[in-house]
Parts: sequence; structure tokens; C-alpha cells
Amino acid sequence: MNFYLNTLGELPISLEEPFTVNWTAPSNIALVKYWGKHGKQLPCNPSLSFSLRESTTTTRISFSPNKSLKVALNFQGQENEKFRERLERFFAGLGEVTHFFRHMEIDIESTNTFPHSAGVASSASSLASIALCVSSLIYHATEKEMDDGFYRLASYFARLGSGSASRSVYGRYSIWGHTSILSSNDEYAMEFKDYDPLFAELSDAILIVSDREKRISSTVGHSVMNVNPYADTRYLNAQKNVLKIIDAMKKGDLLRFFAIVEQEALEVHAMMMVANPPHLLFEPNTIEIINRIKEFKERTALPVGYTIDTGPNVHLLYFDRDKEKVMPFIEELRQFCQGGKIIFDGLGVGPVRNRIE
Repeated sequence: MNFYLNTLGELPISLEEPFTVNWTAPSNIALVKYWGKHGKQLPCNPSLSFSLRESTTTTRISFSPNKSLKVALNFQGQENEKFRERLERFFAGLGEVTHFFRHMEIDIESTNTFPHSAGVASSASSLASIALCVSSLIYHATEKEMDDGFYRLASYFARLGSGSASRSVYGRYSIWGHTSILSSNDEYAMEFKDYDPLFAELSDAILIVSDREKRISSTVGHSVMNVNPYADTRYLNAQKNVLKIIDAMKKGDLLRFFAIVEQEALEVHAMMMVANPPHLLFEPNTIEIINRIKEFKERTALPVGYTIDTGPNVHLLYFDRDKEKVMPFIEELRQFCQGGKIIFDGLGVGPVRNRIE
């Protein structure tokens, strides 16, 4: 039985009058990467991420009773037919989970604080904000008081739309996927809170090597893992790396933390390079930045590192206490960024429910 039915069951709920809700949710950056899925958006390996402070999506949804499902979308002040169709499939899928979503008109207004193709997952923050609105609707319709289960339910809904979105319903750090720690599982993410206080100061300079659309979509990237000859080794490594990075974060072992984060970034790109057909997602300036970060660490012994999602842009990670020492180096890297563009971000506190004006 899926998490929703196991939690609420097919309750005799209905929407008698329109309900409007507004949530802001962050994007997140995976430190241990989710790459490869099975079933209905279930991960082949666990992942650990941190939610961003500045890169967010705000979504306002008006739910109204209707004879059938109807979805309208205004994204960034414009119609976006491709994303609207994706959301229509998402809500149709929720109708398969519970009849509640089969008879509803859903009017969505959504905006991002960050540009598309900026090395930040817009689908994670978008689907998380939508899922939080959906969870609010369920709690409203069932007259439930908000509790810890609210965010688990939102994470479950978000995962059905975008795997990484399951982690964006929380602030700071979260884990998604079954591993031997806590109560983690594949159906929804959960917060990770047991770490050295220094990790509350994590900052992220997003170095925009290219703002072009990704060469391959995440959907295609996940699918090639199904026939990748090294997939099983990758999944086992990720399982081990989640446990290793948690131990490093608990002990405040910064060298080990960054070693794991960088290994994860390169290993996922290696999986794409040995795929059939192969995909090389780095740009020349990506490699230049990686090499310069390595030289900077050796020269200064400062605790910095990098991660890279499935594209060419580099996230330079450092701690607030070292900002004055790291900033001149970041400015040196600006020459390798398209148009000199860098987005400054860091660890965020998580989603916020906004007042309806």
C-alpha cells in the first residue's frame, strides 16, 4: 500500500468550495546523488541534500470543485504549455492515488527567484511548492491539524512529480531513499538534523559555466542507468557514501566531507560517460574550475569543495567563517563563467506558507 493510502486511506473527502493556498519552497543540491530510478519515481540509491536559501519557487494554487480534472498554469507571468501538461499528468496521477483529485479545477500561479538552466533544479522547488499546496488541501479537507506527517505527505506527493523534489519540502539537510539509518525509506524524504553546528554555515557560489538547456534531461539520464554496466557498483557506492558523509558531518570532519562530495559529483558524471550512448556534460571551463579549486585547497588548506549536478555548472561550497578568504578566489573564477555570472546562495531554513492577500 502506498504512503498516502496507508496514512489517510480513501477517506470520504470532497471539496465543497474553492480553497486557495500559497507556499514558497527551496531548490536543493544533492551531496550524495540520486541517479537511477525504478517503479513510480522510486530511487535506486539513497541521497542526501541541502536546501538553498535564495533559490526558491513560490506557488499559489486555487482548488475548486469541478466535473473533471482541469489544470491551468501561469508561470513567471506567462503560459507554459509544456510544464502545464507535465502538471496535468502529475495531478492525473494523484487521481490514481485517490479519487479526490479526479474532479477538480486547479489554477496555478508560480514564480522562481532564479533563472532556468542555472545549475539549480527548478523542478525540485516547483514540485515541492505544489506538493505543499496539495498537502495543505488534504489537511484542510480532512480538518487535520498540521503535524510532522504533513511534511512527509508533501514529500510523498512531491516525489511522484520529481524525485529530487521530495527533499525540497524540508530546510537544511534531508535524506531520501532506504538506508540503514534513521527511518529512511523510498517513498518520502526526511530531515537530517544530527550534524556539527559548523554545517549550518554552508555557503554555495554557483558558477554559471553555461546557461543553455541541459544536453540531456534528468529523465533520460536516469533511464540510461537501467542498462549501465556499472549501475550496481554505483548504487552500492552511494549507499556507503550516505553513511560516510553522515559520520563526517556528525564529527565535523571537513576534509572527509568534501572528499565524499567531490567523489559523488565526479562518479555520477562518470556514469554518463560510460553510458550507451555516452554523454559528456562538462564544458572546458568546468574542468578548469575543478582544477583551480583543487589547487586553491592545496595552497590554502581551507575547507572548500565542489559539487556538480548533471550539467556543466559548478557549485563551490565553503563556510561562512571563511568567506573573506574565499571571496577573492571566487572572483578569480568569474572569468570562466558565462557573462561572468555567479549566483551566491547557501543553506536555507526551508519552505514557508505565505499569507493569502
